[in-house]
Amino acid sequence: MNIVFLIGNGFDINLGMKTSYADFYDDYIKTYKFPSKPVERLMADIAQYKDTDLWADLEKGLGLYTEYIEDVNELREVYFHLNEALMLYLSNQKLDDKYLTANAASKLKKDLLSPQQGFRERFRQDIVNFMSPGTIGQDDVHIITFNYTKTIELILEAGKYALPVDLGAKNIRGSKRVLQSIHHIHGTLSDSEVIMGVNDKSQIKNEELAKDPSAQSMLIKPETTLNRGDMLDDKCEIIMNQADMYCLFGLSLGDTDQKWWDLLKARFNSSNAHIIYYVYDKSPTKHRQDLWDMERKYRDMLLEKFTGKHSDKATLGARIHVLVNSKMFKLE
Repeated sequence: MNIVFLIGNGFDINLGMKTSYADFYDDYIKTYKFPSKPVERLMADIAQYKDTDLWADLEKGLGLYTEYIEDVNELREVYFHLNEALMLYLSNQKLDDKYLTANAASKLKKDLLSPQQGFRERFRQDIVNFMSPGTIGQDDVHIITFNYTKTIELILEAGKYALPVDLGAKNIRGSKRVLQSIHHIHGTLSDSEVIMGVNDKSQIKNEELAKDPSAQSMLIKPETTLNRGDMLDDKCEIIMNQADMYCLFGLSLGDTDQKWWDLLKARFNSSNAHIIYYVYDKSPTKHRQDLWDMERKYRDMLLEKFTGKHSDKATLGARIHVLVNSKMFKLE
């Protein structure tokens, strides 16, 4: 059994870090009071994405904003300014000390070991039957994070854990589940620049820049990961293509990372792989029916995103498990 956790910015926000786009933008406009004209125009344009609070919307908006950029030199100016400002801001966001403890690390291990916790008994048992049917054999767990921060590594280090991490026994026969790797597909704050932008040239509105190799290597994330040359994209593709269970946490599933959703879709439709989707939703749930309707809404959304037009939606839907507002990764 191969399990991959796909982690987004919601992981850091869940632990109280101010890493939302709205948090960044408020600091951004206060820090850079007298920018150049190109940067000033960019700052005014990307203000609109503060309302959605999604980094994916900012990245998509950056591709749309290229319509107003004259040439690749102007693109370099605004792109690297935004990149550096983001890295500076995130570098100043610190994880609360209460999460840098052995107890928090132990809770993180437990959550990685048992992604089914929090589900109602019937659905929890469905997941357990799929993941741990009583067979002997080690499960390999991998984390692919879209975050630039090393929050997960810091928590594990606080518990004195180093990869590979023995997460514990997965069933009564004692078979282990082991965290093998953590991959930051878009880079980390220790890099010279982080990877931000769009999925492909169709998302770059300026047709001239869309054809420019320099602009492509800046703005198109798969192109940047390829040029980085560390083979990390290949490693993550192998993990995605071999996964039996995908656990999605804190992700917006935006179009600017479509490459990774396409890989998940292909594997989901060609295998018996399952998906667990942990959702945060601020909508009130006065009645149990409200929660059930919410779960159904998100399951239908994933079916639309990860299945083909002629797929058997009922059969595939049984392999999608939605958990709303759970205590997963609360670590307290």
